[in-house]
Amino acid sequence: MRSEAHEVHEIEGNLIRLNFSDRYGKKPTYELEVLDWKSDNVAKLTLDKNYGDNYYDMDLDELGIAFEYEKIYSFQTYNDLNRKYITHFRIPEPVESEVPTVEILVDPISMDCDNPTESLVELVGKIEGGRGPYTVEWEVTDELRQRNLYVPRRDKVPKSGITPVLQLDAPPNYSVLVKVTDACGMEAENRIYFVCDKEGKSPNTLFFHPVKPYPTDPNN
Repeated sequence: MRSEAHEVHEIEGNLIRLNFSDRYGKKPTYELEVLDWKSDNVAKLTLDKNYGDNYYDMDLDELGIAFEYEKIYSFQTYNDLNRKYITHFRIPEPVESEVPTVEILVDPISMDCDNPTESLVELVGKIEGGRGPYTVEWEVTDELRQRNLYVPRRDKVPKSGITPVLQLDAPPNYSVLVKVTDACGMEAENRIYFVCDKEGKSPNTLFFHPVKPYPTDPNN
């Protein structure tokens, strides 16, 4: 807290941390007031303190105040020499979270259906929308989606954009699912199949493409 504060802090969520620096150490406690935008006292707390920096984690819901969005509130106190300290904050109006999307991008390093054991591909997810950080989960299964071919992988991505690379050397056919969960709990997923063409004119062609959710036939 500062003796003269003009900045208004925007509070996201209910948890906040206050710092009070005691430079004198004359008293073991101090009074902390919460003022509304009309400077009316809406709550008062008695807090313990020690000489030096003191930190307090608070849950705004536990203060018993019916906070109004976009209004400016203040924490106010006085030090041992009766000098006023104040800091201002507001709680922004909640906005509906944008649903994230994720696209799977494929780089075929080595593809040969005549020698499927020599296959090597690299995949990344392209995340757009939503709110970071994101949890990215990859799942690689057989073409019937009954058995995992790799241990499921989970990454943390701080912001939208390209995910870390997933490298696969499994022979086709198989399915790859990527699932993204953003900081607000909004989810998106995408799936592709890697399928060797068994009936086409070119026997060494491998197709990778998005599929409809929960297909019964990977060639459809």
